[in-house]
Amino acid sequence: MIDKKVTAMHKYEEFLEKVKSQYSDEFSEITDILNRYETLKKTNKELVEENQALQEELDRITIEASIYEKEKGNEILGMNNSIAGLQKSLDRIEDEKNRKQRAVEDTLKTSYVQTQQLSKLLIAVNNLYWMCKKDRKPLGLRYDNEGTDTDPFGSTRESLIKAMGQLGIIGQFMGSYKLIFETLARAEKSHAHDTHVDSTKKNYTQTKTGTTH
Repeated sequence: MIDKKVTAMHKYEEFLEKVKSQYSDEFSEITDILNRYETLKKTNKELVEENQALQEELDRITIEASIYEKEKGNEILGMNNSIAGLQKSLDRIEDEKNRKQRAVEDTLKTSYVQTQQLSKLLIAVNNLYWMCKKDRKPLGLRYDNEGTDTDPFGSTRESLIKAMGQLGIIGQFMGSYKLIFETLARAEKSHAHDTHVDSTKKNYTQTKTGTTH
């Protein structure tokens, strides 16, 4: 056993001598080789430890990155869901806006048509009012309220108030006309009756006179 160790030591020493001889510019003594070995051994140990620490750090960073990626993925998913919900709300608001805009346009269109119709009506009432006002003097008609001219393009409220006054005058005028017509009708009826009575009397007288003769 000891002989084997001694033999191994001799072989080791011979190996070191060969190394020293081969690299004589670097190693002048066997101790230099041994010192270099220890230095390399220590450095290797440090490198292994450092590599292990780096590997552990890499594993930690990888785990953290995986967790971070998962969390951000969930956040992105939540944000996408929120965006989808907001988009639906936006679409609903846009549809509601378009619906109200169409309703406003329809209202404006209807209002325009009604305004046109009202203007035509006011013009017609105004024209009829002036016809009545023009024809009242030959008929000897007078009214308590003469009314005023209506501007169909003026204030709607004022125009309607004036038109109501004009309609009152027109109503009085038509009432007066009706009274005149009724009076004329009665006069014609009375005249016809009187004429008929006179004719009957005349015929009777002529008949009586002829009988006497």
